[in-house]
Amino acid sequence: VCSSDLWEGMARERNLGTYRALYSKRFYSEYNRQNFEQWMADKTTKLEAKANIVVQVEHLRVFPIKDGQITATFMQTYRSTDYSDRGLKILAFARENNSWKIVKEEWRQQ
Repeated sequence: VCSSDLWEGMARERNLGTYRALYSKRFYSEYNRQNFEQWMADKTTKLEAKANIVVQVEHLRVFPIKDGQITATFMQTYRSTDYSDRGLKILAFARENNSWKIVKEEWRQQ
């Protein structure tokens, strides 16, 4: 569902097609109040503007929650040429057409 290698590689390679495919059209971001289209527009702008992106994923945990959904949590360290942060990433996944899609995302600065 949520491979740390996949997550790290998407940011490094700026693979927007792969990134977009991980998210449900029903996606909503709790921490910046964006729906799927707003989120993708924002991420596209950010990824295209940044250079030397490095994302590290640590302490990945995946566990079931209600209604056939799962949650993945991990510590994410993000670095680019002009920005860096570290925090807890929480992703909620739901099954859509036989694959897992991200339906909700939270971020807690550390």
